[in-house]
Amino acid sequence: MIISCIHIQSFGKINNLTLELDGGINIITGENESGKSTICNFIRFVFYGLPSKTEEKQKCISWETSRAAGYIIFSEDGLQYRVERDAVMTTSAEGKVSFSEKCTIYDNETNNPCLRGKNPGEEFFGVPESVFESTAYIRQLGESKIGGRSLLEASENILFSGDESAGTKKALKKLDEARKFLWHKNKSGGKIHDMQENLDSLEERIDASKSTGARLIYLDGRKRELTQSAEKAEKDAAVIKEELDTYERFSIKQAYRKCVKTKREAEELEAQREKLCDASATGGVHIYKSEYTERLRAYQSELKIATARYEDARTEMEAARKKLGDMNEKLAVFERFGSVEKRDALVHKVEEDKKALSSRKTVSLIGLIGTAVFASLFVASFIIGESGSAAIKTVFAVLAALCALFCAVGFIMAGGYAKRIRRVCAMFGCADYGEFDELVKASKKDEAALMYIIEGKRGAESKFDEASSALNKASAAIIRALEAAGFEILDNTALSLDRAIAKCDEKRSEIEKLEIMIREKKKSAEEYAAALASYPDELIAQSAKEDFPPELESYDYRKRKRDYEFLTRSAASSKERIYEIEKEYTELNAKGENPVKLAPEAEALKGNIAALTEKFEAYVLAIEAMESASGKLREGISPKLAKTAGKVMSKLSGGKYRSLGVDGDFAMSYFDGITHGVDSLSAGTMDIAYLSLRIALMDLLCKKSVPPFIFDESFARLDDTRLANTLELLYRLYGEYGQCLLFTCHGREREIMKSIGAFRQIDI
Repeated sequence: MIISCIHIQSFGKINNLTLELDGGINIITGENESGKSTICNFIRFVFYGLPSKTEEKQKCISWETSRAAGYIIFSEDGLQYRVERDAVMTTSAEGKVSFSEKCTIYDNETNNPCLRGKNPGEEFFGVPESVFESTAYIRQLGESKIGGRSLLEASENILFSGDESAGTKKALKKLDEARKFLWHKNKSGGKIHDMQENLDSLEERIDASKSTGARLIYLDGRKRELTQSAEKAEKDAAVIKEELDTYERFSIKQAYRKCVKTKREAEELEAQREKLCDASATGGVHIYKSEYTERLRAYQSELKIATARYEDARTEMEAARKKLGDMNEKLAVFERFGSVEKRDALVHKVEEDKKALSSRKTVSLIGLIGTAVFASLFVASFIIGESGSAAIKTVFAVLAALCALFCAVGFIMAGGYAKRIRRVCAMFGCADYGEFDELVKASKKDEAALMYIIEGKRGAESKFDEASSALNKASAAIIRALEAAGFEILDNTALSLDRAIAKCDEKRSEIEKLEIMIREKKKSAEEYAAALASYPDELIAQSAKEDFPPELESYDYRKRKRDYEFLTRSAASSKERIYEIEKEYTELNAKGENPVKLAPEAEALKGNIAALTEKFEAYVLAIEAMESASGKLREGISPKLAKTAGKVMSKLSGGKYRSLGVDGDFAMSYFDGITHGVDSLSAGTMDIAYLSLRIALMDLLCKKSVPPFIFDESFARLDDTRLANTLELLYRLYGEYGQCLLFTCHGREREIMKSIGAFRQIDI
């Protein structure tokens, strides 16, 4: 079969889509959610109709038109056909969903209907929908598995009778029904069984007619015994019934008293709750409500933020004040040294000493490096041995000594300069030269520096004032809220707020506990009231006033109830048996059957039973013969499938897996020294294993026509090598005389097929 055209009028989310196809390989490419799976389901819909489940039917119906409609044009045995299918979903006023479906097969050249009443899939493919889905229709990733008993039975029917619907099971069922009609397996039913029962009854009647007189005497005596037994049972039952009625009134009184008590307790609890909910003591504020508590918690959060900002501002203000004081103190020290010329001379002297100190440190460092270099050369000349002259060694030693002396003198002079610098810095109250340098710079531009520090102090003080104001404002709002509800106000606002929140939570908790207790009491009262509702008001009023003996508290109601029911059943059984005895007595007395007249009827029944028994044995032999033939056929299916699937698997895996096992449920296995299920293989290898089985099933079952292979994103788990092997095999098997529809969102298939052979590319 070659599909040449697919037209989807409306199906799922697709409307008015037409695909033109060729024989061989067709690669249909589309993005995810572009409708590839919907097209695959449409092909199945056209050939086999809507699925059986309502929710799956609804997925086929167009979201816009409430219909599923379209057609497929294909060629088969030199003829061209068009299959049109239309399904409509309707919803009744009660919300019940129903579906109507119509399918017509046309000769596409003459446009005349043909093959009326036929299912297109079963007519052209020769297989039911379950076999089609397990062979030619390969779904998306993770759905490669096939099989089960239903597929095995359909395969057996096709091979045994050429018809998947008229299989050996149906034939065996009809034979077994005929056998059951005559005689069940355990001989407990059937026509022969009924006739045998009639014969037994007839023979019993013959025997009974001989002893009718004795039977009548026995029945009369038995009737007297049963009458006495029934009267005693009824008398005892009446006594117990009076006890049960008394206990029932006692139980009503108990339930009534508990109901009244429980209602009263519920009312008392409600009064306690109302007292707790009374807001007169809290200035009309319902402090137990969560809204009020949440408002207090919001105040608490605002207070914490305001307090934190206040502390930060205070710390910043104190730091600014200290910095201004420190700078003023140093400038005062600087001013005490007299004239500007004297201060400038000291500053100039320190700066000159600083430069000299730096140069002496540099010279000392050079001397140290020279000492290390010449000392190393001197040591190296001794290691080398006689190759160096004594004069060179002497030169190295002298140079090393001079460099060491040079370094020592430099360090001594640098120490003197550093000592003078520290002395001058101490005179100005500075710990080191860096602080002295900052003081000098500040003295040169003291007004600008002081203004900067003063502005910083003013900013910090302003920020502190704002934070202090915000804190006071938040505290005032909290105090007003707490005073309005009558809470105690302490010196610490935060502590007052914490205690108020705790009191609110405590009161709400008490109210919630009371509400739970109230609900439980009301529920119990309702249960008691419901139990009393089945009794008349007069009985309840009577029971409430009645006095009962104390022993009813321990009365075993269930036991006495069982005794009453036993006596009642016993009396009824005795009366029923008396009725049967009277009936039998009357019948026996009226019949007076003659054994001579009953004998010919018994002989005729024996002849009929013998004839039907012979027919029953013939049915049993036929069933055994068909089951034997069916078993041999079933045993031959798996080896054929395993052999064909193994050949295909070898080609798809590049010769790595050459044989496969297939059991009666189409579960697959392979052998590598130990037999494993294919589930232990990698995902891609398992996919090609089940693809091999599908191809083998197609070869075995599709005798009328090979349907197109439909692959819906089926190769996602295959690597490029195995994908190439798969496409090459499909091209070799179906590229010229068959058809494959490959639905994919990737470009791998297209690129690999370019190196294999011709194919049609379709983009959706």
